Amino acid sequence: MIAVTSVSPTHKNGDIQLKALESWRDHGFKVYCFQSPKEVEFLKPHYPEWVNWIPTHRTGEKQFKAPYVHINAFIDWAKDNTDSFLLINSDIVMKSTPERMKEIYEQSHKGLIVFNRWDYQQGNEANAKRYDWGMDAFIFHKSFYQIYPQSPYVMGQTWWDFWIPYRTVIESINIMRVEDKAMWHLEHPIQYNGAEWMHMVKYFQWENNFFPELSKRPQRINDLALAKITNAFNKTKGLLK
Repeated sequence: MIAVTSVSPTHKNGDIQLKALESWRDHGFKVYCFQSPKEVEFLKPHYPEWVNWIPTHRTGEKQFKAPYVHINAFIDWAKDNTDSFLLINSDIVMKSTPERMKEIYEQSHKGLIVFNRWDYQQGNEANAKRYDWGMDAFIFHKSFYQIYPQSPYVMGQTWWDFWIPYRTVIESINIMRVEDKAMWHLEHPIQYNGAEWMHMVKYFQWENNFFPELSKRPQRINDLALAKITNAFNKTKGLLK
């Protein structure tokens, strides 16, 4: 099993990313981190040898404030390297079992597998709540790598987590949400700003010709896209074992 991500050199929650990567490894995943060459040079000494670093220039550095890696860089790499993979945000700690994750992973031929995170505050895990307004991890299968066009979406910014399932739905491929409490996230202040969010919602709307009459109501676009994704989840309940 393969897990791919891009870590943040300036994450708000300190060493949570290392804990996250360790949790993936402990569940049986081989871990790959995609970063700009300069970030690889900076980060590599601070991580264990089992982390595999993939230097890439396919970043949004000219568009955003940092060299966030394009989502298509992960997918295109997978085309040449693996039949399936888990794409996951770098601060998501996996809490399941290796057996269960393998069972889920091996069902990726049925469609896109989606995980919502469970948000918690430090020392208050008992009150964790599922975050339904975004998605943090996806398992892809090679049979639909080709459906995602080249785009400006990047890990570390907004809308990529809507774009992936939305594109899958409009291509008439199943999207299946994992109901297990498998992915956990320690809450922290957001790391993007409103202008960046607005830029990406406008691109999403243009790319998908999505309710153009709502161009002045971006939050409504967000709500409608999420509703379409949620409706697709409801149609596939029971498909994922």
